[in-house]
Amino acid sequence: MPDSSEEPSEPISTKLNFGILKQEQMITPPGVEEEKRRLLDEKKRTEDEYETLRARHERGEISDDEFAGRQHELERQFVEIMDRIAQMSYLSGE
Repeated sequence: MPDSSEEPSEPISTKLNFGILKQEQMITPPGVEEEKRRLLDEKKRTEDEYETLRARHERGEISDDEFAGRQHELERQFVEIMDRIAQMSYLSGE
């Protein structure tokens, strides 16, 4: 058994740095970047659809009930899109 006063055979910094991967070395699974771009486009389309819905409601073209129902659907859709974007960002190492 080695004496505790002995120098380690290998520097501690080498042992600690062994498990560290730099971001530029990370391998992204295939299709992640394309899916993320598609989701960002879908997010923009959902935002535009909500703005159109809001404008139609303000002009009185749709009822309060119709607006509230469609608004709820769009909000749920938006949350799902943002969740998937967060997943894709994690997979791509961002």
